[in-house]
Amino acid sequence: MPTIKCLSLANQASEQYWTKERMANVIMESPIYPESVDSVPMSGNIIQKGTTNFSLPSGYPDTMPEQNKDTPVITESLIDPGVPIAAPNPPEYNLPFWNCGMWYYTNIDDGLQYGCTAAFVGSKNVLTTAAHCVISLKTGRWHSNFKFVRAYHNGGNPQVVYPSEICIYEETFTNRFNPEYDYAFMSTYQASGAGWLGFDTDISYRVVSIGYPTCFGGNPIIPNCAAGGGTVPTSVGNMYYDQGEITSASNGIATMIDNPMQRGISGGPMIKNFNTGTSSGGNNLAVGLNSFGSKIKNSVSSPVFTEDTYNLLIHSINQNK
Repeated sequence: MPTIKCLSLANQASEQYWTKERMANVIMESPIYPESVDSVPMSGNIIQKGTTNFSLPSGYPDTMPEQNKDTPVITESLIDPGVPIAAPNPPEYNLPFWNCGMWYYTNIDDGLQYGCTAAFVGSKNVLTTAAHCVISLKTGRWHSNFKFVRAYHNGGNPQVVYPSEICIYEETFTNRFNPEYDYAFMSTYQASGAGWLGFDTDISYRVVSIGYPTCFGGNPIIPNCAAGGGTVPTSVGNMYYDQGEITSASNGIATMIDNPMQRGISGGPMIKNFNTGTSSGGNNLAVGLNSFGSKIKNSVSSPVFTEDTYNLLIHSINQNK
């Protein structure tokens, strides 16, 4: 079993750091492109599933918010693959979008402010994001000034949350970054005001990705996807979602095709059994996260969630007991 490595943080230590100016100048983080990962899609659902399933259900509330009780329910089968859709405005009244938000930090390498996507998963006091949104890809050192804004939407701040402890595996970075462990879980001082996504190691063939893209399309190898012939969303800072299919990948990485969202979606959840009407009955389960680019156009990869992932999540859940 890999070794857990954690960073403890003072309550709201970053509160004074995030001025309006700093938040306005955030650089949205791209999915990373490690040379060691060369994902090759194949036909059919050929994801290797273990004999033991590690899962946690979604949390409260589990029904349509009163503000949207007359809104038609959207499930993953109703979403056109490869066509990102802006989340309902404001996302704080719409599940499962209200479990997600913007993740802010200061990069240890260049001292600049960056943004990723994160989400409450498995508990009202546990967030998850990509490990490369909490540590340096170059050195493995911790970033700083962490802050999460749940249901952030184009400047709105429905709930601000600060982590009390961030945990990854030591194996995430030894002499170089290991993409198989590109996930982090963190316990929080503030409880989610809208519950949490469930968690499952049994990834499905169809998933929905959520994040804050600053551009769509183009070749993922090009960090600025607009330069690769893509398009730019009309309003940077809005939450988007997209449905695609999971195919096989090497080195413990699962690739989602038909996902043209880029810069800013790192750490955002890949959800199976997506449902905007209820999180009961095995709906809205996080089974991966936006992490890696691949050589496949309009695709994003995720570490395969395993028993190790589950154990790290349980560790963070236990920190709030």
